Amino acid sequence: LLLRALEAGCKTAIGYDMAKEHGKVFDLWKKVTGHDINFIHEKYNSDTHSIPNCKSADFVIANAVICHLSDPLYFIKFLSKITNKVLLISCGVEQGDNFTINFHGKPKNYGHGEFPNVFTHHTTISRPLFMYALKECGFKEVYEIEHDSSWPPDYWYYGQNNIGFIAKK
Repeated sequence: LLLRALEAGCKTAIGYDMAKEHGKVFDLWKKVTGHDINFIHEKYNSDTHSIPNCKSADFVIANAVICHLSDPLYFIKFLSKITNKVLLISCGVEQGDNFTINFHGKPKNYGHGEFPNVFTHHTTISRPLFMYALKECGFKEVYEIEHDSSWPPDYWYYGQNNIGFIAKK
């Protein structure tokens, strides 16, 4: 996604990830494409609701992060603080009218978290709560990205109804 954003005209890209080995991919992209792609080995900290030294940006991408968190509302608030203009976010969204966060399956250790920050691949948020959270955090317009047939099939998303959204401030 970062490479595609650079190809579309973004000037620089910074990727944050807890997996240190992903830095090699960023280095290769930078070498092959000539684009300014930087990798920072950091992750969202559910205890502090932040990423250490994370910079704000005009365009922020959060791809399949909420499914790993026990605190998706705090994560959305964090994203609103670092997003100057546009947020591209994908996450598991539950249908229905309730304001709920759903944890499918029992907690298990992910990274080095301690309870309650130990959910992985099983956290979803209800559509009404998700939309409410984005609006409360300052996003004025929210657009759903319709699933394209060229993308991975639904079962690839662990049955979580993974949906992409564009949220503008």
